[in-house]
Amino acid sequence: MICDNEDMILYDWQIECLKKWDENNRRGIVNVFTGGGKTILALAAAAKLRDEYKDNLHIRIVVPTIALAKQWKKELISFFPEMEFERNAIGFYYGTLKNSPDREVTIYVINSARETLPSHIVNDMKNGIHLLLICDECHRFTGEVNRNVFRFLHSSSFDSSLYHCLGLSATPQNRNFNTVLVPALGNEIFRYDIRKAHEDGKIIPFVLVHTAISLSGSEAKEYGELSEKLRILYGRLLKEYPFLKYLESNEFYQEISRISAEEDGEGICTAFLNMILKRKSLVYNAENRKSCVLSLLQNIHADEKVILFAERIEQADEIYHQLLPLYGNLVTHYHSEMPAKLRAHNLSLFRIGEARILISCKALDEGLDVPDASIGIVMSCTSVSRQRIQRLGRILRRNPEKDMAVLYYIHANGTSEDEIYLDDISDFTDEFRLFYDGNDNQFFSDDYSACAVKMTRSLPSSITSEEKKEIGICFEEGIMRADWFLPADILSEKIKAASERHEKNYWIVMKRMSAAKQIQKQR
Repeated sequence: MICDNEDMILYDWQIECLKKWDENNRRGIVNVFTGGGKTILALAAAAKLRDEYKDNLHIRIVVPTIALAKQWKKELISFFPEMEFERNAIGFYYGTLKNSPDREVTIYVINSARETLPSHIVNDMKNGIHLLLICDECHRFTGEVNRNVFRFLHSSSFDSSLYHCLGLSATPQNRNFNTVLVPALGNEIFRYDIRKAHEDGKIIPFVLVHTAISLSGSEAKEYGELSEKLRILYGRLLKEYPFLKYLESNEFYQEISRISAEEDGEGICTAFLNMILKRKSLVYNAENRKSCVLSLLQNIHADEKVILFAERIEQADEIYHQLLPLYGNLVTHYHSEMPAKLRAHNLSLFRIGEARILISCKALDEGLDVPDASIGIVMSCTSVSRQRIQRLGRILRRNPEKDMAVLYYIHANGTSEDEIYLDDISDFTDEFRLFYDGNDNQFFSDDYSACAVKMTRSLPSSITSEEKKEIGICFEEGIMRADWFLPADILSEKIKAASERHEKNYWIVMKRMSAAKQIQKQR
């Protein structure tokens, strides 16, 4: 391969995937979880073709956002260091920045690519130039407008012998997968999910903490009233549109959204959707959700780097302004409505460690590489599994300074929110349930308490009242953390490294809790 970076070593799965890609006529879609290494895979594919076709190859990369385009350039230079010194090796094509498409590599943002990329590809083929098309976050390219990026397939000048492609996504499957992506990019040829990465030891051990809050009295009353109105509207919906009762959840909402658009905002479907949004907003904005986040941050170890995931920009801004007086420059935020330079600056603050808390919205959900963090707090999220996997992936990258990762998923009890973050990973990850009482600003956990009772029973009868008091304080500190899931050897290291008496006692208690947990698990 043409790659001057001798330190770039491929994982076994990447080597196997490249073999599958070769066998599939160098076409196909690769399903890899966030942070799994799909960018390096694509660059390795590019290296194979550069080696084979030399100067008779154009690499065209399509991404959803400008931030991702810039990230791809960094990755290209890291993989192919010589490109940094070749003036016309890499070009951009978006907005007002439109470099010549005759460069070896052109990185497009989809909004510009869907209009111009087809003609660039056709020109390549007319000139006998081989093409590698890389579509990052390819599930984003199936809509009525974005799918125009694939119009070159219908050109009389299209030459399949010159066409090589690779689709990348953590969740490529959507309703237009077979009709748009497969004809353009090929079948899904390889899948590397979080389970396989865990089995291969490619991600750090992690703990999911399902953190329940309750609605306030007035919020619960309003939620009940909205739910009753929805129940009545749902009955009317089924009377007017009986076929809706046979649809799955996603199809149901797609269909009533379609009908609502035809109703011009006046019909029953519109009323139903508006009521759903009103109830969802009530749950998202629950007061206990915000105070739970504040309390978690106050109790997490001070050296931990934290990504806080909000669902809506106004929610992200609100929590940022609440945290600013408490943490000052240690907290920063990032979302799509901020100026690009400010976004880059804030991300840089988090990367170099000047800020240790990053509040994000959906701008971090797809593809954008962020510095390693050991703690994630999902303040709110949709039920879309793609988004949930992407957020978890943000904290799972290995780092010599990380012992494990912890994701707190905050949900409101007694509402439509899921109690479990991801159903299909519970058999291979550690998890426990936490309840936040907003009235007393305290956390409770039956799982933690059960281990604490078991550990207490194993203590010698000779311990003093002062020692019991110290153990109780350590229990209180540890309840909202996941330190009791750390392996015994790491806990022993932390005991040795402790610089003060209470810190040492805390880690001793956590080591005993870890042992009690293991005994309980075996039973």
